[in-house]
Amino acid sequence: MPDMSASFNNMTPAELAAEMAPYATKPSVFKLGDGRLVISPFLAEAKSPTWWSQFITLMSQSYGINVALVPVFLDAAANRNAFASISYGMSSWGNRNPAGNPVVNSPNTPLDLAAAAHALGKIWMQSVSFQDVRPNQAIYDEAENTQNLRNTWQIALDSGSEWVQLTTWNDYSEGTSFAPSAGHGRSLLDINAYGLYWFRSGVMPTIVRDTAYLSYRTQKVSAVPANPSTPPMSLRQWSSPARDTVEVLTFLTAPAVVKVTVGTTTTTCNAPAGMSSCIAPLKVGSIKASVVRGTTEVSRVSSHAAVTATPYNQNLEYLVDSSRR
Repeated sequence: MPDMSASFNNMTPAELAAEMAPYATKPSVFKLGDGRLVISPFLAEAKSPTWWSQFITLMSQSYGINVALVPVFLDAAANRNAFASISYGMSSWGNRNPAGNPVVNSPNTPLDLAAAAHALGKIWMQSVSFQDVRPNQAIYDEAENTQNLRNTWQIALDSGSEWVQLTTWNDYSEGTSFAPSAGHGRSLLDINAYGLYWFRSGVMPTIVRDTAYLSYRTQKVSAVPANPSTPPMSLRQWSSPARDTVEVLTFLTAPAVVKVTVGTTTTTCNAPAGMSSCIAPLKVGSIKASVVRGTTEVSRVSSHAAVTATPYNQNLEYLVDSSRR
């Protein structure tokens, strides 16, 4: 996935072909069943379809490598028709908030973009994402705890997407990483396993262990940090509205009662079997949740960090803890 917003954007088709060709020999590189090397440039529209046609021809003529081009657009609607004749499939980098990832089929929603690609005879690669928080740019999206993650998996399922892209494994500067970390451990990988199994198999997973995931911020959106060295974070204009919430995402073998205590306030939810979400207001203090079925506690989880009214630094990332680990 050459990043066409970076130095690759200054290359000629021949120069990019020389950069990409060595990857074709790597055992881990993504190839189609017919042997074509998948090249999926980010911000593909930074170069014209003619430019990409020259690149594809050079890969074949100069290196003997047949390419399946799967452009990742920032604006898929404006570029899909022009790229259709040279592309195996298409994708959109997409949004990182539920408002930008609604599970509805209306113009230019992810479901609509996928349908349009399929109408052109192309496969669709759906972006699956957790959150986007960028202190280095002083902007963030409101992911609504795990709602954005769950929406993007549902879109992948409902759209008949052939591929998904988990964006990303290690994009730490944008707070989008799924990689194990002090902030969310392996929780995001575990949650993704549910969506991934469903996507790969076409069958909703059977829950075999009662599990609860706790997602929260350590400060309210309006909290004023003691350290004023960086500009305050601004919500991106196309994002869902900011909110101060704690979520307990449960995967249950049978219905149960979820109790989440934030500071001194307890919220109770009746959770069905399967996956469900219990939302509570964010308050100052520690957070703990328990899942009770009848008189038996079947799961419990506590926050590894407390919520404070006076943070030293502003940090609007969602943290996640799991009852399983």
